[in-house]
Amino acid sequence: MLGVRSFDQLRAMLARAHMLLPGLYAWVTTVAYPATHRSASGGARTTAMVALIALVVAPLVAFDRPRLGRALGIYGFIGASTLTWVLLEPIVSVGRLEPIRGSLGAVGWALYAFGWGAVRRVDAVPEDDPRAILSDPLQPRSKLPAGAMAVFVASVVGALVPAFLAWRVVRPGHALLAHAVALACGIAMVVTGARLAIERGSWTPVTPSRVRVDSARAPLALVLLLLAAGTLFVLVR
Repeated sequence: MLGVRSFDQLRAMLARAHMLLPGLYAWVTTVAYPATHRSASGGARTTAMVALIALVVAPLVAFDRPRLGRALGIYGFIGASTLTWVLLEPIVSVGRLEPIRGSLGAVGWALYAFGWGAVRRVDAVPEDDPRAILSDPLQPRSKLPAGAMAVFVASVVGALVPAFLAWRVVRPGHALLAHAVALACGIAMVVTGARLAIERGSWTPVTPSRVRVDSARAPLALVLLLLAAGTLFVLVR
């Protein structure tokens, strides 16, 4: 039977991926890339590595120690990245910024913020919230199949491959399309990997996916509108 703890472990894996992947993409695009410039100082490269360490460690401790995880993932990662930009001021000045890379980095930072927007402990009970609408308790259905974690980790690693391959595209116009496709492929691979990891045990989510998508229709439309406005601004400048 799939207990509450097993379901929370699956949610924790998805939440960690939502925190790590966009942050890693934002770090590579806006922090690591300028820090590898030949004129970058040693201090800037050190703070860039500190930001990477905070980014990777934060999702691992966020659910057992939420305060420490949020401190590392938000204050540590963003603070170290900001310090890196300060040390790289001549390299990341407004006159030397590339609009395409800057736009893609902004998307990565926005998705990273959404990933940290709803973090709670694994052992937290939603019904204990005074605003919760109580009903009959849901009964466990099945047990997570063996190897579910391995399948999910493989999907996360595979999702990073298109993002790094997109950097091999040299032409700016083609690079924009390559990064957009790579980001879409990465998200699709993570979602598919999570589905494969749980469906091998004939488990289905309690809330249909259509209901979850409909509930997020307004935020998704706003994100697409902002993305379209930013793209139009870059093209007409």
